[in-house]
Amino acid sequence: MTHKRYSATGTAGLALAALFLSACTDLTAYRNLTSSPGAGSRDAIPCTVDKNDRVSGPAACLPGTAAAGRPKPPSLETRTYQGADGRPHDYLMAFVEFDDQGWFWDRDQMNGLVSHLVKDRDKSKQEPGRPPQDYLIITYTHGWRHDARPEDTNVKCFRHLVERFDVIERKLSEAAGHPSRKVVGIYIGWRGLSTEGVAPWELASFWERKSTAERVGHGGVTELLVTLNELRGRWNPDRSRAKTQLVITGHSFGGKVVYSALSQLLVRRSRQIPVDEGNKGFDLETATSFGDLMVLVNPAFEGALYEPLFQSAVNRCYPRWQRPISLIITSYADAATRLTFPMGQTAGNLFEETRPDAGGLQWDTITTTVGHMPRYQTHKLEWIAESKVDAGGESLLEKVSALRARFNLRAEKLADAVGLPEDCLALGSTADFERTFSGDGVFAGLSKYFTAEARPDKEGNGRRMPADNEYRLSKDLAADEAYYGESNGGALVLTRDKGISPRLPYLVVRTEKDVIEDHNKFYTPRFVDFMLRYFVRHIGMKTVPDVDEAAACFHPAGKDAGHCLIPGANICGVSCLVDGRSCSDMVRRKVSFPDR
Repeated sequence: MTHKRYSATGTAGLALAALFLSACTDLTAYRNLTSSPGAGSRDAIPCTVDKNDRVSGPAACLPGTAAAGRPKPPSLETRTYQGADGRPHDYLMAFVEFDDQGWFWDRDQMNGLVSHLVKDRDKSKQEPGRPPQDYLIITYTHGWRHDARPEDTNVKCFRHLVERFDVIERKLSEAAGHPSRKVVGIYIGWRGLSTEGVAPWELASFWERKSTAERVGHGGVTELLVTLNELRGRWNPDRSRAKTQLVITGHSFGGKVVYSALSQLLVRRSRQIPVDEGNKGFDLETATSFGDLMVLVNPAFEGALYEPLFQSAVNRCYPRWQRPISLIITSYADAATRLTFPMGQTAGNLFEETRPDAGGLQWDTITTTVGHMPRYQTHKLEWIAESKVDAGGESLLEKVSALRARFNLRAEKLADAVGLPEDCLALGSTADFERTFSGDGVFAGLSKYFTAEARPDKEGNGRRMPADNEYRLSKDLAADEAYYGESNGGALVLTRDKGISPRLPYLVVRTEKDVIEDHNKFYTPRFVDFMLRYFVRHIGMKTVPDVDEAAACFHPAGKDAGHCLIPGANICGVSCLVDGRSCSDMVRRKVSFPDR
C-alpha cells in the first residue's frame, strides 16, 4: 500500500486569487549592455558608476529606454567606492538577466562580460614584468520578491558585500607582496517579484515563483555558470589560490535556481573514478567543486532535490586534502522556509505517492527544505555572547538589544545617510570595515597563509595539499568545533555533528536568529564576518603553509580492514567517522543536534 496525502486546497485558491488582485510587475530586462558605437557585444564598455549611482563615461553608457520611460542602467559597470585611505577603489559589477522561461533576456550581457574579461587579461600580458590579470569572481542569484532594478535592496547589499571582498583582496595581497586580483561581482537577475500591491497577495506569489525558479535554473543560468567555470579552469587549471577563483552564491529561490543549474554536475564531480587499470576496487577521485565554492543562504528548495547529492556524498570517503565544495546555511528564524514552504509543498503534492517502507521520510523530503531537515544537517553555526557584566549589572546581550531598539527607530534616516537599505544597514560603510580590518585577530592570523612558502611533497611533486590541521586557528575550541573569531561582542563557532566525517565537503549548516535574523535579513555583521572568514580560511588562501610531520598521512600495510578504529590514525585517501563506522552509516544515523 502506498502513502498518499490529502488536505484542503484553499492555499492554491488563495494563490490564484492573488494573481488577479495584485498588479503584475513588468516582464522586461532592467539592464542594457553598453558597447562602442557601431560595434557588437565583443567591444563592451563598462560604465563607471559611483556609490550614488551616477554614471559617467562615453555617451554609449546611457542607452535605451525602459518600459516605464526611464533610461536603462548599464549591465556592465566599473563601480567605485571610497576606502579608509580616502581614495577611490573600484571593482567590476555585471548583470545577466533571464526571463520566466529561463532564456537570456540578452545573450550579449553574458558575451560582453566574458569578452571584456578575456581582453582585459590579454592586455595585462603586454605589460612587462607583470603576471596576467587574475580575478576573484562572485556570482549572486537573488530570490523571491527581488529583481535587477537599481533600487532593489538585493542589488545594493550585494554591491556592498563585493566591496568587502575587494578590501580583503587588496589588503591580503599587499601583505603577501603580489598584485591583487580584480574583483568581479555578477548579479544574476530574474523576475523574483511577479506581483506587487497589497501585501497578502504579494506574499501568495511565493508558490507561483517557485516553479519559475526551477525553469530559470534549468535554462540559461547553467550555460552562464559553465562558461564562467571554463574561464576559471583555463586560467587556473591547478586550482591555485593565487589565481582566478569563482564563488557561486544564491538566496531563497535564488538558491533553487543555482542548485537546479548545478545539482547534476555536482553529483558527477563526486563520483569520478581514477583512470588506473591497477585500481581493482571502487576508489574515487578527490571530489571536485564547481567553481571554488557554492554558498546557498536560506535556500527555498525541498530536501528531495538534495537527496541524490547527499547519497553520493555520504557513501564515499575523502582524502585529507579535501576542501569544502558547498555550504548551505539556513536560519531557524527563517519562517518562509520553515513554515510557509511546507504549506505550499503540501498543497502542491496532495496526490504524490511515497514508499511505505520509508516511514514518512520521503514525504518529509518533499515538504521540507534541505536546511530544515535534520537528515542533511552537518554543522551548526552559533554566536556565543560574552558573559561579562558591566558595573550597572546589565548584561552585554541586554545592552545590545537596547541599542538595537534605538537603532531601528532611526534606521530610515541612517539608510539615507550611509546609502544602504535597511536589509544591510547594520554592516556600516566599507571604509569603516577597512579601518577595522587590520585589528581583526582572525584575519591577522590568516595573513601568514598568504605569504608562507609551499614545499614539495616527499616525491618532489611540487605543491602539497593541506591537511586538516592547517585549516585550524590557534583559538579552535575543540576537534569538532572551529572558531571564526569575534563579532559583535561574541564568538562565532562552527560545530560539526559528531557523526559526520571532518572531511565531508558538502556542508549543511543550521544557525539561529543571532546570526541570520530571518529569511531576508542575512546581511548581518555576524553572518558576513563568518562568510568572509570562511572564504579566506578554506578557499582564498594564496599558498599552502608547512605541515607538521606528525600530521602526515600514511598507507597501512596490506588491506587493513580495521584502520578506521586506530585512534588518531590519518590514513591517506580515507576519512572515517569518529566511531569507526563507514561513511555510508550517516544515512542511518541520528544527528546529535536536538530538534525543536
